[in-house]
Amino acid sequence: MTRLRAIHQITHFVLLAFAATVSFADQKVRLASSPALSPDGSQLVFSWRGDIWSVPSTGGAVERITNNPAMENYPAYSPDGKQLAFCSDRNGGMQIFVMPSTGGSPKQHTFHTEGYRLESWHPNGAGFLATGRRDHFWKHSDRLLHLSSKVDPREKLLFDASAEQSAISPDGTKVLFIREGTPWWRKGYRGSQSGQESAALAEPRSRARQHESCSIWVLEEQPTGE
Repeated sequence: MTRLRAIHQITHFVLLAFAATVSFADQKVRLASSPALSPDGSQLVFSWRGDIWSVPSTGGAVERITNNPAMENYPAYSPDGKQLAFCSDRNGGMQIFVMPSTGGSPKQHTFHTEGYRLESWHPNGAGFLATGRRDHFWKHSDRLLHLSSKVDPREKLLFDASAEQSAISPDGTKVLFIREGTPWWRKGYRGSQSGQESAALAEPRSRARQHESCSIWVLEEQPTGE
């Protein structure tokens, strides 16, 4: 009887797992986040239910790219479309992993204990633009960082000031980002604490210059010795 009961329990578990899989596959994708297009525009990757998924940009069935109990988000295609980078806390802190865009085994590329948020690949494919908390944890602690696309623990601080929601220019020479501002739930706020849309050179050793007409900051390289 004990053996028969064990068989029934195993069968019940397998049927429940199968039913859950079918139910999950039939669900509509809602509240997906962190969308990113492939370089040729044919595929869209996004984060949903803690994993990375892919779907044709014209619509169709979604394909699961990662399958891990960890939280995984902020996917980004490499400029040639052959690799896919994303953030995952599968080994503790939120780190950047890279895998073939068609699927495969992810490889961890960063190891800083505070972790990272992946913003984009560098247009030449040789590195990443990322943000990380490198100052006091309470307010304006995020910093823009340049990382090698090779496994390398070193990081380059672009400038020592808060920055978020960044994007790098196609030629890789400038970075557009947001500074300061109120929390996201105060949408439409236009007061003295409004965020500033800013731009910076994508290299360290730079200084700020504000465009008065539209509150854009441009950080320029300092001459050697200054």
